[in-house]
Amino acid sequence: MTRLARRLRTDLPIGIRVGLSFSAVYIIMAITAYLLTLISRDPDAIKRDFGLNLPTILLLYAAGGLVGGVIIAVLRPLRSTAFGSFVIGTISTYPLAIAFEMLGMPRVDLYPEGVFVALGLSLIFGGGIGAVMHGRTNGWTT
Repeated sequence: MTRLARRLRTDLPIGIRVGLSFSAVYIIMAITAYLLTLISRDPDAIKRDFGLNLPTILLLYAAGGLVGGVIIAVLRPLRSTAFGSFVIGTISTYPLAIAFEMLGMPRVDLYPEGVFVALGLSLIFGGGIGAVMHGRTNGWTT
């Protein structure tokens, strides 16, 4: 087995767990928003507002977290520096940020504005979390 295959076999479960943990936060927010709309409006309000039903929204967030987790695992060698952690955080957060933007913007505005807004969110939140967590995840950097 090659060194890369061995590394991915170890890193993939960790990366996926991290990515899905972040998507779980978005999923909880989506379910909360859905429940609040049930209280104040009708059950089809989310579909009218976003053009997607709740299961599709949850699937988008789960897929974004899964893709982000795979990116985290693949880019793990960059974790040896704070800047590398910033880069991993930025890149791995982007799929989840795009999923979030797809719900927050009309489709006609998604490109190019939404793409850049998602990049900004990824830089601030993903990159920031990656850089901050660098010092707290030494066990995964060796």
